[in-house]
Amino acid sequence: MSQLRVGLIGCGRVVERFHLPALLGSLQWVVAAASDVSEARRSWLQSQLGGVPVFEEAEQMLDRIPLDAVLVAATPDRHAELAVQALERGINVLLEKPGGTSLTEARTIAAAAELAKRHLWVNFNRRCMSNYRALAQALRALQQSPAVRGRFALSFNPLEWNSVTGHLTDVAAGGGALLDVASHQMDALGWLSGHNVGSLRVLEWSHAAGQEELRYAVELANGWSIDCLARHGPGYREQMLLEWEGGRATLFPTGIYLTSRLPGPLHVAVVRGELWLHRKLIRLGLTRDLMADSFDRQWQAFARALQAAGPADGGTRADLLRVHAGLEAIRRSHETGLQAALPSASP
Repeated sequence: MSQLRVGLIGCGRVVERFHLPALLGSLQWVVAAASDVSEARRSWLQSQLGGVPVFEEAEQMLDRIPLDAVLVAATPDRHAELAVQALERGINVLLEKPGGTSLTEARTIAAAAELAKRHLWVNFNRRCMSNYRALAQALRALQQSPAVRGRFALSFNPLEWNSVTGHLTDVAAGGGALLDVASHQMDALGWLSGHNVGSLRVLEWSHAAGQEELRYAVELANGWSIDCLARHGPGYREQMLLEWEGGRATLFPTGIYLTSRLPGPLHVAVVRGELWLHRKLIRLGLTRDLMADSFDRQWQAFARALQAAGPADGGTRADLLRVHAGLEAIRRSHETGLQAALPSASP
């Protein structure tokens, strides 16, 4: 099949480090145009894309360049505006998470995709990471849905990311631990379990110099109970520990470790050994970095969806709405101090 033509809207670090390398290495996609409001980023794009047209305003690109799809990777406070502009022109959209700053914006985007009958995907890329996929497969292989308890910690340092716009520390622009970090957790928990979040309660939400920490307890519709930590601060941490009758699974940045109930210290020692080995293999070039690989997988899957005569949205409008319903419940629980059920995720 001929290559699909994609336009880039907003070309910050996530495009520079992950999306653009995935697209330039793809046989399925060709970057046909790009746009960014920053003159410095437009100059960078021209150095990377040669004669590909680069625009200041996304609307100029959408009106002048024939496109099969766009990547919307601007700051989250512009996600709804830009996604709707593309969808109204009949262009499919891959939207960087969180897909807007509120449930209202998520509903607006979803409604535009339904009206346009175009694909709307959201880059919750952990669905495409091999460690999360291996954990999902292991959980689905269980004889029956177990009573699972667990912990899920996800922590990034926005300063180390070196954001072009600085929006990661600007809540009004769609930054902060809720939209940047908890959005990944909301999506991953529902996808791994195959069930929606039923209710949740905020345990702590603190801010200090250079650090934001959100702790909340999630009850899933299938009875899973997961304590979550979403954090902005020094260091990087990504770990999920799930326990059930007769088993335990630990997800870490480079893989998963499944075990029966080994003593806690021995389990931790084994996981740390696995981590050390995987990091060595990555440095030696003997295995691929899972984050970069997930973006390759995401673009491959998006191309297959556009080239197949399948559902118009690939199922991801519903995912976008469920995630933002969960984020809205976190806000409500924080305001009231009580357990909060999720609001309706309907458009």
